[in-house]
Amino acid sequence: LKPAWLAGRPSPRCRSPRASRGIRMAADAHGYLNIDTATAGPPQAYRRLAGPALQIQQCAADLVDGSSNSIGCNFMTEATSDVPSAREMQKQVSIVEPWAHRLPSSMMWQITVATAVGMAVLNLITILCMRMLVRWKFHLMQSVTDEAGVGLGACALITAAAFLATCCMSLIFLVDPDAGSSGAPENRGWLNGNNPGTFFTHRSLVVRGVATILGNAAGYPVGREGPIVAMGSNFAFLLTHWMVAPYTRQWVDIDMSGAEPSFALVVDEERIAAARRIACCVGGACGMAMIFDSPLGGILYMFEEVSAHCW
Repeated sequence: LKPAWLAGRPSPRCRSPRASRGIRMAADAHGYLNIDTATAGPPQAYRRLAGPALQIQQCAADLVDGSSNSIGCNFMTEATSDVPSAREMQKQVSIVEPWAHRLPSSMMWQITVATAVGMAVLNLITILCMRMLVRWKFHLMQSVTDEAGVGLGACALITAAAFLATCCMSLIFLVDPDAGSSGAPENRGWLNGNNPGTFFTHRSLVVRGVATILGNAAGYPVGREGPIVAMGSNFAFLLTHWMVAPYTRQWVDIDMSGAEPSFALVVDEERIAAARRIACCVGGACGMAMIFDSPLGGILYMFEEVSAHCW
């Protein structure tokens, strides 16, 4: 595909791979994708995922003029009874519009509510696990103190803390070294347009959560603010990717110069990116609000996170 993907704009009727099987795309000698409307019927709304919308606009203009070739896009308007006229086809071609990357409002509300509920559950699990480990540590110290004296009781406390700290550091260094930081700088960079890379993954979410529990239970002079905010964004990132997948993915048929037709998965990255950033702000605000029991404080904190001039 040169130089970017060409994808169908999802609609309420086109949310699954089956919905776009009738779309026929062929690559010409220059590597561009051509949409064959003679076999697919009236074209759906196509848009370019990267770069300006010049190609689609040129296609629409060529349809009105009656020509068939354009830059990077070719609508084959063969004279058959099944193919509508050029003006009818031009009416069905959607140019890239403002806010075209937005998801339905109901979907964004579902993501917001699911993020808030999920973060509440994660926070509850974190607190219960930390309480259980701290009680175990001091219960061990008290038991040894009652049986062998204060000196051995202090040694038991140090041993328990060292054991929890060793488990925490081993988990980070052996499983996911990226989870060793608080995650606040990376989260702020992602919300301001940087590439997260492999920072927001299932492994990072689990390792960061378990390491936060072990580190606080061991007695490290660390807080939960940074990790919980990063976990909130991580959780929202993964949840959004899972929930918006039906709206942003389509399967298309590709015919490479007479070869056997194959299938390709086209993903609308703009829709995913916009929804992810909104959801990550919600997840981070939920994390901050849960730590300090301050919903308004969480919202104000995320305003600071997404505003570069507040750094």
